[in-house]
Amino acid sequence: MMNTIPNSPTDLKQNNDFFELEFELTDSDSNVTSESDSLESDNESKGVDTLLRTEEPPEKKRRVFIGTWVTGPFTPSRFTFDHVLTGPAKECVTSTDLTESDCFRLFFDSELMHRIVERTNAFATASGVKEHGDETDNLCWTNVTLPEMYSLLACLLLMGLVRKDTVEEYWTTDPLTETPIFGKFFTQTRFLLLLRAMHLSSLAGWQGSFSPTQNHMVFAHLKSRFGELFHPSQELCIQTSFSLHDGVLSLQPPQSSEQSSAGVQLIALSDVKTGYVLNFEVRTGYASSDSGMAACSMFSVSMTLELVRPYLGKGHVLYTDDQHNSPGLFRYLHKLGTSACGPVRLAWMPSFSENMETEFLHTDMLLAVKRRNLEDLPLLSSVHSTSMAINSKGDEEPECEADYSRAMRSSKHQIVHIDYANFGRTPLRWYHKVLLHLMTTTVQNAFMIYQSLSQKTTTFYSFQLDLINQLLKMNHPDLGAARTIAATVGIPMRLVGRHFPKPVTLDSAISSWCFVCQNTSTRASQLVKTSYTCVECQKPLCAVPCFEIYHTLKDY
Repeated sequence: MMNTIPNSPTDLKQNNDFFELEFELTDSDSNVTSESDSLESDNESKGVDTLLRTEEPPEKKRRVFIGTWVTGPFTPSRFTFDHVLTGPAKECVTSTDLTESDCFRLFFDSELMHRIVERTNAFATASGVKEHGDETDNLCWTNVTLPEMYSLLACLLLMGLVRKDTVEEYWTTDPLTETPIFGKFFTQTRFLLLLRAMHLSSLAGWQGSFSPTQNHMVFAHLKSRFGELFHPSQELCIQTSFSLHDGVLSLQPPQSSEQSSAGVQLIALSDVKTGYVLNFEVRTGYASSDSGMAACSMFSVSMTLELVRPYLGKGHVLYTDDQHNSPGLFRYLHKLGTSACGPVRLAWMPSFSENMETEFLHTDMLLAVKRRNLEDLPLLSSVHSTSMAINSKGDEEPECEADYSRAMRSSKHQIVHIDYANFGRTPLRWYHKVLLHLMTTTVQNAFMIYQSLSQKTTTFYSFQLDLINQLLKMNHPDLGAARTIAATVGIPMRLVGRHFPKPVTLDSAISSWCFVCQNTSTRASQLVKTSYTCVECQKPLCAVPCFEIYHTLKDY
């Protein structure tokens, strides 16, 4: 009979079986010392959170009997899974003609974007954000709007496809590397200003920085939508992303040396069949007593259970690449109607023979497999038998190893690393980097939903281009489709289209350096101040003759 499924991390801590997850031992470590007994009483008085953070080896932890390891054939008890209830939720079907932007806005909906806009404007006002630079020091903050925020996200997605070394190169006028699409929607100064002011949390209690453990509204919203909009297949997978940020996470003085060098990683639960990301946790070097996260960088038991909590008791099979699994965790998941398979540290496993090529040991619930390969950790499974399988190379290997390799390979190609340009004086904060990664993950999820519902065959790259084009067109209908803006191939945008001079408003008291006078290649350059600018090109120009020169001559 299955245990009651916990509804929250607090319920996990109150469950007696939860203590087994960190205090188990195999029969090979059966010697009990007085030192471990005293450690047990000390740990019990400190509570579960302290126990989860301990780095001590298994032989110093409390002994919990998990079964007797024996040899021989093993047939696991399997759970029933309803394969009918898989795929996108009914909520995803918003129209008969579903577009790429419709799928993306299922996650980044107007409600979420309005809250980002509100908090960005509030943060900019509270922190006194100004446009920087010699020519714009006197410009005050202008509140961002919803269309402008959608355009900002679209440009960030496009930057992930059009790779450049520095952010300034996206606004360069060099014919060899010019990308005029960015200048049509943002000036370089405005873009960096919006990025610096973009904020995801409430300003309540703000004192110049935010704790990384704070529950960011955007992260919570995306986690909720990821799970609501898709019903996974039977096989699930947990994987750890690359490091999204290395260094200090907060401007506040760190309380320990571990916090001063803390990093950020994303732990994702995905569907093996489609690669759709169902849930995620942001792992930092900070501990949170509310969420039960460990202070150390080790993947904690509470985080694993929190990731799979919505899918417990439904017959799923969980594959995980974490090397801090344990027999107690797999037994606990099995009691909650969920099978598991993954590598486990040798300290948690029974004693294997050193002269056998492949060895199976099992209890009444678990199967342990060890192959004579120094690079591989032993595998633990509650869903596989002792059967052997033939791999792609024609070699024989345990069935659990073949299934584990297949599941992890199908999920690894979904982890996309987007390397953004150097943002100069506007360095990305840790939550900016997490947001950029989650945006890419959201696009991947939207792509899975689009393919499933539209029955259209397209590549992920084409899907991203269509999505960016639709977002820009939707929020700037006066400019038309982004792909038609630069329809004239080989001709700079400043030489085509409609361009009008605009005087700088008197209240700003700004006079900028003329771009042509400063960057000319046909005569001696000089610094000439002007109070006029081109509305389309966003370039300060002398009304006569530089405005005409800039828009009629390719080489000026």
